[in-house]
Amino acid sequence: MKTIKITLFFIVALLAFSACQEDQEFTSVDKNGAYIVGFEGAKTISHFEDKGPVVSVVPVKFLGGGDGQFLKEDLEVTIKVLADKSSATEGTEFSLETKKVTLKAGDDFALIPLTVNTGSLNLSVPSKVVLEISIEQGNNVVIGSNNNQIAITFVGCKATLEDFTYDNKMVGAEYDGSPTLRDYPNEPIVLHDGTPNLYRTATTFRWGVGDLSPPANYDGYVFEVICGEVFIKDQQLGGYWGNVVQSLDGDESTPAGKVDADGNITIEYKVVFDGKFRKVKSTYTKK
Repeated sequence: MKTIKITLFFIVALLAFSACQEDQEFTSVDKNGAYIVGFEGAKTISHFEDKGPVVSVVPVKFLGGGDGQFLKEDLEVTIKVLADKSSATEGTEFSLETKKVTLKAGDDFALIPLTVNTGSLNLSVPSKVVLEISIEQGNNVVIGSNNNQIAITFVGCKATLEDFTYDNKMVGAEYDGSPTLRDYPNEPIVLHDGTPNLYRTATTFRWGVGDLSPPANYDGYVFEVICGEVFIKDQQLGGYWGNVVQSLDGDESTPAGKVDADGNITIEYKVVFDGKFRKVKSTYTKK
């Protein structure tokens, strides 16, 4: 059988707000709160050949509790495929082994098994399935308002941005609209955590190499490339500070930029603090 190059991308459309401090007075995010469960964060699973049916897992997490403890009783979670929001077809591109999972008392997550039929995926046109979870009312447990759905996107395009360096011309605007300009020559763009198509820059807005790290984990921001389109998920600045880096319109499911036919990259994003934000447009010209 002819080898088929396939990449499966889990795109999570979750909006989150994080308390943060201005500039160098950053703080970490407080994750305590009412008893809340739901989807959290981004998950990418990649396959680069036709392996037939492959079982992946999607976690439903315990997100917080007023007393800081896990659930005292088992919680049954019901999963539903939202066909009207999905372009992938259940039984063709994917299938669910079960429509119910149990988040056990004392556990911080339960896993939804999702079987991906790798041989049935379109190699050039992305498709997606949207899952929604629900629970019975009671037991002082709720699903987070922005954590009840997950969009899982299947893609057959593999990017190679890590093979090059880029001249980054950054045009930004401060809170008051005054311009901030930076040139970052020969900026590398690397694979983030070694995950295909998930990338990390070396700079963010006016913070160059070494300006955020240490103590931050890095100085850049993370983005994903899906068939030439760029997506930015909400993230802490430098993977550490409470300031939020997000796409310009704040919607993780819409493109924040693109990679053109010559391999040049344009990305627009913002850095948010206390309801205010700095706007940024970076143009990365491939060397």
